[in-house]
Amino acid sequence: MGEDRQIGIGVLRDRVVTIVFTELDGNTIRVISLRKALKHERRQYEQFLQNQLG
Repeated sequence: MGEDRQIGIGVLRDRVVTIVFTELDGNTIRVISLRKALKHERRQYEQFLQNQLG
């Protein structure tokens, strides 16, 4: 069976980025991909922030 992959969206150096990673154990993660977020991912991130901040 394959590994479980996680996707995250956040800010790195004033740019919204998308990261795909997997946890190898409790203390180690392996980055599979890190790239500039796509337009729909940026909108999703902005909506999340609006919901969190009110």
